[in-house]
Amino acid sequence: MSENGDTPRAVLYARVSTDEQVRGYSLRQQLAALRSWCEAEGYRVFEEVEDPGHSGAYLERPGLDRVRDLVESGNVSVVVAQDADRITREPMHRAFLDSEMERHGCRLIALDDWGDDSHEGELLKYLKGWVSKGERLKIAERTRRGLDRRVAEGKVIGGNRSPYGFVYNEDRTALVPSEPEMGVVRRMFRMVAAEGESLGEISRRFKREGVPSAMGGDWPRSTVRYMLLSDLYLPRPPAELRGLVPEHLLAGLREDGSYGMWWWNRRKQTRWRERAEDGEIRRRSKTEQRPREQWRGVPVDLSGSGLVRAHVEAVREQVGKNTRRPPSTVAERFWVLSGGIARCAECGGGFSPMTVNPRQPSRRTYYRCHRHRDRPEACHNPRAVSAEPLEESVWQAVRSLFEEPERLMRLYEAYLERRRALLRVNPNGNPDAEARRLAQRLAELEEERRGYLRQNARGLLVDAELDVMLAEVDARREDARRALGKAHEMQTALHRLEGEREAMFGRFAAMARMDLRNLAAEQRRKVLLALRSRVEIAADASVRVRGVFDADITGLLPMKDAPADEPYTARFRSEIPEPYKGVVSLDNTRRFIS
Repeated sequence: MSENGDTPRAVLYARVSTDEQVRGYSLRQQLAALRSWCEAEGYRVFEEVEDPGHSGAYLERPGLDRVRDLVESGNVSVVVAQDADRITREPMHRAFLDSEMERHGCRLIALDDWGDDSHEGELLKYLKGWVSKGERLKIAERTRRGLDRRVAEGKVIGGNRSPYGFVYNEDRTALVPSEPEMGVVRRMFRMVAAEGESLGEISRRFKREGVPSAMGGDWPRSTVRYMLLSDLYLPRPPAELRGLVPEHLLAGLREDGSYGMWWWNRRKQTRWRERAEDGEIRRRSKTEQRPREQWRGVPVDLSGSGLVRAHVEAVREQVGKNTRRPPSTVAERFWVLSGGIARCAECGGGFSPMTVNPRQPSRRTYYRCHRHRDRPEACHNPRAVSAEPLEESVWQAVRSLFEEPERLMRLYEAYLERRRALLRVNPNGNPDAEARRLAQRLAELEEERRGYLRQNARGLLVDAELDVMLAEVDARREDARRALGKAHEMQTALHRLEGEREAMFGRFAAMARMDLRNLAAEQRRKVLLALRSRVEIAADASVRVRGVFDADITGLLPMKDAPADEPYTARFRSEIPEPYKGVVSLDNTRRFIS
């Protein structure tokens, strides 16, 4: 009986961690056992509180908050849970809760508690919590070791859903390409490589067509980018996987096969909970990438995927280095050359949009070096170039190039050859033959090293001599390994260039069929990006387009010979091309015109 003669009241607390337990019998089983205990001990159940799907590692739980509020009201004699780890798995948390409830005249009881209310009993309760925490840590460690062992055997870790384009095999130890999802993956690479589509356009087109993503909804740009850069979709021969996977796994791969890489232990996720200002409990998490040496890889057979390595590598290079800013839409205008295409020939900085009287019908638009605008001491190019004449002149040069397809192909081949020359250590050498020679040299050094060890085992070499021999051969072996790595990198880059060549020829053929005269501004920008165009504007008003082709377009711009200090008067009115009349102000001075 309580002090006032009433039957003491108890709050029952039940908790489970997983959704499966919530749907099962665990909560009901816990509450049934607690009701039986209360009936046997003479307690009246005041309230039953549940915490479904919450971890015992945190005190921030809605159900536990409700229990603490009830205890604080002073109407509760005891809070009872079936097991101590249902309350918490942290011994310090248990001590805190015991102290808090004792201040309000309440006891916290677990049916499996050790000890009693004595000082020794309190110590046993703490030890019980310490053991529970240790069990949790041991379970986590055993799980980690088991998963590492599984990956070392060449088996993937099956999740709730397989990566897009794949399904798990029957025992969920391997990934198998699956249609039609893999067809969507191939189309995604083709849209970037052959059609020059941006990540945003892929996302929007898939949404319009109702193509479901892995989650069943839309395609965020981040998802598209992640898939295009994922090693899982990059076909590689077994020889290039050496050093990425254990040797015993390489021995089981087909020499003529192609394999992607599925990575394990690549990221570390930290989860915690915090209480927001509105009192709600928010789940928070942070994901960090682990060091490269901690990753564990499993080769995935891509033979039936239809993915072409050269195309995938070309897209990966384009997307991976896509640091170009998006085009500007300042003053509700699409600036074709913004985002890094138009650049300053003096300092290399980008030309950014500039608008005079942006809200007036007679507004004037220019490109100007942002470094000179923000810090004149950083760049001495004060020129502001009228936007529409510059954009039209650049496009006229590009359009004339497509009127001569053979010349365009020759220029592009020369452009690729310049890039190949920069990649080759020996421009006249064969990178494939060099890689084979270095691999053979490395195998010979490995055999030489094993020979020294055998001689030492037979007593033909003393330990001091062995140390000298091994140090020498290890140094040569490390040099050969580094050279082989560079050769593989060169092979990869050259293969990527070939893939880019095929994709670009397909893109050029598509462009040749387009009406280039009436192309929208957005499409013009895509063509300029496909040609790797860079418009360089100098302080002397000269303008040059570089990239696949190199052209001086200074002569295409209006008013190129006007003195810098002469006003823009009616004398030059006749020299303004018809499309630009009314755009360039007749009241401005020559310094605003190229």
